[in-house]
Amino acid sequence: MSSIKKILLSLVILFVLCGDSIGLASEYAILKAPPGFTYNETNSVSTLAIQIPGMQQIDLSLPKLLFYFFYSGGVFNQVATNNIDYAIYGLPNGAKPGSEWIDLGNLKDCFPYPLGETYIRLDIEWHKLLGDKVYKQAMDNLLTKIRVKYNRDNPKKQIQKVALYQMWWPRSEQSYTALRYPANTHWQLMAAEGH
Repeated sequence: MSSIKKILLSLVILFVLCGDSIGLASEYAILKAPPGFTYNETNSVSTLAIQIPGMQQIDLSLPKLLFYFFYSGGVFNQVATNNIDYAIYGLPNGAKPGSEWIDLGNLKDCFPYPLGETYIRLDIEWHKLLGDKVYKQAMDNLLTKIRVKYNRDNPKKQIQKVALYQMWWPRSEQSYTALRYPANTHWQLMAAEGH
């Protein structure tokens, strides 16, 4: 291996180790665990400030998109008070304006992962960090793929439009769905074709 290639690979390894270290250290600051760590975030930059006694404060900053790459969504920095699930609705072919959309009931067909992984895949901020236009394009592409798959799998029940919803309800020690009833369940439209 050439020495230039070794140097480049060493720099990549160093960059990844530094990024991972900032991501891990930011957990301490966000959780307010030890004193001396402060995490600040703006629209474009994430900064971890480290105050070592007897020394000047050290600020480690990364562009927000790059920070999220190393931080991976921060799945352990909070305790959820709600259960979260998703639903896919479709508007049947030939439906008149104002017709009711139907629950396609095929979330697991489209996202064959455990619920936590589905949540991370749908809720992570990657596309939002790249801007509203990129996020909308990503969601439009996702809805198109869901519609095409559903129509391929259900040739006698074709749909013309798809909508993706997130819903949440309070947690319960009894079971995951113990408190999931209409008055307790909140809905938010994530994306819909034609909107």
